[in-house]
Amino acid sequence: METNTFIINEENLSVTINRTFKAPLEKVWDAFTNHETLDKWWAPKPWKCRTKRQNFTNGGEWLYAMVGPENEEHYTITTYKNIVANSSFGLTDAFCDENGVINSDLPTSEWVLNFSEHENSTQLKIVVKQISLEDLQTLINMGFQEGFEATLESLRALLEGE
Repeated sequence: METNTFIINEENLSVTINRTFKAPLEKVWDAFTNHETLDKWWAPKPWKCRTKRQNFTNGGEWLYAMVGPENEEHYTITTYKNIVANSSFGLTDAFCDENGVINSDLPTSEWVLNFSEHENSTQLKIVVKQISLEDLQTLINMGFQEGFEATLESLRALLEGE
């Protein structure tokens, strides 16, 4: 069962991403929950991810920078919730400064990630919700679809050993 979709639903103020990886569930889970692995793929090339701190626990945070080719930095803070090991977790994702102070001028997103194993692959479903159509449109206009699809392609290459 190979599924790779990116669906924008303005009525539900959401983006749903389905992706299949030819890798065991534990390896895909680690790629989303371990900052050392996240730093290898969580950015569309030529950008890189650099973690400042991470605590993957309910209520824990991940503060990281997307670092551009000119060494410019754009920070994001993620707060984890509803973690069910090797199955699912939620998070709140917000743009911020290097100290984790949230930039309220940019949208904050609520994510739910679900992982399931099927034969020799892992199915990932991500739902990203916004609080308003304006926030959803801002996210899309910032290049979220192109950037996240490129980022997931980097993950696929990492998981498949390319």
